[in-house]
Amino acid sequence: MSGPRPPPKAGQAWERSIKALKSAGVRLIPGAKPPSKYRSKLVLTSIRKTMLTQQQRSLSSALPLQSSNPDHGRGSVGVFNTCAHPIRGSSGMREYKGWVKLSCISNSVHRKAVRKIITGQVDCATRRAQWSGGMPDLTCECGGLQDPMHMIMECPLTAHARASVMDAVRASSAKDSSLRSLIAGHSEPAILQATLGATLPGPWQRLGAGPYNTLVGLAAPLWAKGLDSLL
Repeated sequence: MSGPRPPPKAGQAWERSIKALKSAGVRLIPGAKPPSKYRSKLVLTSIRKTMLTQQQRSLSSALPLQSSNPDHGRGSVGVFNTCAHPIRGSSGMREYKGWVKLSCISNSVHRKAVRKIITGQVDCATRRAQWSGGMPDLTCECGGLQDPMHMIMECPLTAHARASVMDAVRASSAKDSSLRSLIAGHSEPAILQATLGATLPGPWQRLGAGPYNTLVGLAAPLWAKGLDSLL
């Protein structure tokens, strides 16, 4: 095909699409008769599997993501790196489907808040330095480097938010045997990360598993409320 070159990202998407079509035995020939509905369905199914596999490999090779500025500590990718674990899907593949993990959060406000927490979009010194382009003092009031990971998972100033989440998890697990089985034997930091989408070793590692939905769903409003001043 001739004509102007597409923008870089669009060009990359175009190349992936062409490779996926070729893998399914499809060639784009101008004027060719379109395939039947049955053939189209088979081709699309094959393409989805191919592109999903490519996506999983690409993300797996890229993780953990690196901070754009080493002076900003772990940057806005710190929490994401702890939560972007693959989990087994219905096809048996291990998939990175963050939107599926958060689909159990019925309140869109809470879901948006959790997504901001996972992607490190919180008000802290390193994020402000990133926005301004300068290098102000990045030290937190508690003495640590005030990056998103610190504010969400470590800082004493936000300990109330983490404590609220853990109290709710413990209370629910006392009544729910599946949830109790999910978190049994795991540390508090690991459980907190699981409330944001990370996986825990054990029998429940699959998308849509009941106790994961319970864990993420009950924690979402508490994260949103506890870290409201940072979001």
